Amino acid sequence: MFRVALRLGMTVDELGRRMSADELMEWLAFDRIEPYPDPYWVGGEISLTVARCLSTRGSGLKREDFMPRRRAAPGRVQSPAEGMARMDAVIAHRRGDSP
Repeated sequence: MFRVALRLGMTVDELGRRMSADELMEWLAFDRIEPYPDPYWVGGEISLTVARCLSTRGSGLKREDFMPRRRAAPGRVQSPAEGMARMDAVIAHRRGDSP
């Protein structure tokens, strides 16, 4: 939901109030097909290009050298089914369907 809200220029709360659950699901599907570009990836690509142009050692560099390192989440990885179940729960809560 956060990516969709970001793409539409609104908060998650506004998104929940202004958009139906069906439309939100369509936006989430669209986001999977046409994901918003990762700004770290784009910045890393630009930085790598500049570094290769300005450095004699540029050939040994990688895009990841210019991107922040993310720590792995502790514990096990969430399955896609668990992720969808959580998303369904959030949507149901927003609609007032949850107890």
